[in-house]
Amino acid sequence: MILKIFRIWIRMLKYLTRTVLNAWFFKNFYSVVNKSDNVLWVGSGGELHNKLLAQGYTLTSLDIDENRSPDIVGDVSKLKLDSNIYDVVCMIEVLEHVEVPIDALSEIKRVLKPGGFLILSVPFLINIHDAPHDHTRWTHFGLKKLMKGWKVIEISDRGGVVSTFIILLGRLLMEREMYKKIIAMMLLPMLVVVFYTINVLSLRSPKIRSYTPGYQVLAKKMLK
Repeated sequence: MILKIFRIWIRMLKYLTRTVLNAWFFKNFYSVVNKSDNVLWVGSGGELHNKLLAQGYTLTSLDIDENRSPDIVGDVSKLKLDSNIYDVVCMIEVLEHVEVPIDALSEIKRVLKPGGFLILSVPFLINIHDAPHDHTRWTHFGLKKLMKGWKVIEISDRGGVVSTFIILLGRLLMEREMYKKIIAMMLLPMLVVVFYTINVLSLRSPKIRSYTPGYQVLAKKMLK
């Protein structure tokens, strides 16, 4: 019974915490990508990647880990690819794992065609994950500096203080220590009940919105 409840909470957690990111991603992806476009997907697999493949989009996956079975095994900071060959590059929740992010963005810009798009997301207020390969967090202001040299169309957060707490508590559910799971299971029901109400209020409060689980960026490689 406890295991069943645990699994239900995990499914609910994934739905609640990924809804904003997924909606933002698909809205922007469909607005800038045609099925004939050449798309580089940095990081192999995942829900978004697999859904787009099923819809008939052409995606070339890149990952440093060959065990993830990417199309190309390689370091995004040191791409062994020709310049100006991709229409779009997608990098969802990957940049924090790159040791030198500025080099990765430089390489992404190089392989993008002039006028090509970068669809990027990064975490902010979440726990360390995939240790020891979790290196960096960015604020909205840090992302602006990081994207210097790009035409930034949008930098937005993906939820406020309630979203952040739900994600953090949900991560506790995935921890090995039982006491952490118990704490999370006691607090999550209360937060889920008030999730939508407080999230609506947080949309109108910049102070509350400064607590966010992450950011999304849509940027364009300038023609010159």
